[in-house]
Amino acid sequence: MMSEDTLPIRLKRPLFQSIFCFFGLSDQHPHLGKGEVIINATQDHMLHLSSTLSKLLKRRFGKGPETCYVNGDGEKLYIFMRNFITPAEEVLLGSKQWEIAIHFRTAIIEAVIKEFSSEITKTLDQRYPSFYHDWNYEKNTGMILLVSGKANVEERLPAGTKNRILAMVDKIGSRFHKRAEHLSILKYTPSICIIEADSIMAPLENLVFQMGKMNLLYRYSESVKKGYFEQKSSLEVSFNRIIEDIFIMWDYQSDKSLLVFTFRKEM
Repeated sequence: MMSEDTLPIRLKRPLFQSIFCFFGLSDQHPHLGKGEVIINATQDHMLHLSSTLSKLLKRRFGKGPETCYVNGDGEKLYIFMRNFITPAEEVLLGSKQWEIAIHFRTAIIEAVIKEFSSEITKTLDQRYPSFYHDWNYEKNTGMILLVSGKANVEERLPAGTKNRILAMVDKIGSRFHKRAEHLSILKYTPSICIIEADSIMAPLENLVFQMGKMNLLYRYSESVKKGYFEQKSSLEVSFNRIIEDIFIMWDYQSDKSLLVFTFRKEM
């Protein structure tokens, strides 16, 4: 059971703003008064988790990320990293051995998250049994998403805005992969948008997955993401936001994907 100091608390800006506002916990939240943010754990807990993860990554990789933000809620934890590429990965990427670099990072990240999950449970009294990750090597950014169970859809978004965004994502996505049977927005804030796509894999992709040919799926995922980046200006019109980064995370076993857009902070 959570103690009193782990219950949702309110903080005055600009205190802790640089940590929490990246994930949209800003004064634009409809349930908050002006100049306040709300989180489901104390700032010390989130700082502790960020520090712990950075240390685990440094121990496993030999180099920790320059930036590591951990934040979220009872359903999801978001981890954003910048400047994470290790010297070994630089060599692999420089010699165009991209698949080996991905395998190397995936294996270590899985081990790190397994160890990190116990610290999350101990710190937040909450389990996040599923996790996804994606890395943009050219931008030297990455995101890890941990999920506690089936995520709820975003209810606060006006229907017109939601339909406009999903229509654009459906239109762009159908150029690069099988049209999803269902699209839903799981989170939408001034800083991040997460869209879930169900039943998105074509029969050939399922066959490739069943055969364990992950290198082909990794390559395919990168080509899909490149397609979204090429349509960045059209997406920005729908979002009415400047897109900072795009991540695609796949759950091949469940035939779904998570499309994550992060937005540039409004001045």
